[in-house]
Amino acid sequence: KLVSLPLKTVSRFINTVPYVIEDTTLFVEFFNRNGDNWELPGLDTKRWLRQMGLDGFLDIMGSTNKRKARFVSQTGAYIKANKYCYGRGEVFGTIAYKKAEIVTQKYGTYPFFFHLLFIPEGADKTLAEMDMYEYAQYDYMRKSIIQLIEELSNDPFQRQLTLFDFMQEEI
Repeated sequence: KLVSLPLKTVSRFINTVPYVIEDTTLFVEFFNRNGDNWELPGLDTKRWLRQMGLDGFLDIMGSTNKRKARFVSQTGAYIKANKYCYGRGEVFGTIAYKKAEIVTQKYGTYPFFFHLLFIPEGADKTLAEMDMYEYAQYDYMRKSIIQLIEELSNDPFQRQLTLFDFMQEEI
């Protein structure tokens, strides 16, 4: 898991729990020759962006039709000694042939990173071009956090009881 090692490493020094780590990766068909077991850019997504920039990334891809891509967000929470929970959000799509032209940042979206190139399945524009309502449908980080919350909620011994829990018993 993407966040497992950093979370377990940092947990030795953490006194306040829960502690959460999130990381995002991008996988692109063009850079992977082994079927659906994609690894690149993967863990090095941010390094690729820093070294090549979006224009360099598109230059390397050229006019290839191998543009399928997948954004993945993984979120991990350190709950207590040796107790970790994880969430994962994935969005499939394609890499655009040119970078989106964003004049003004739209509220609630992040028009940087690979969002200027990534077109989610079912959409006709990049993540960066979407308004916050459209973006929410494809937000891979949101999906990851929701899955993490669900995993945390499924362990009744780890969560606090609420008034709602007691009301359910009476009903």
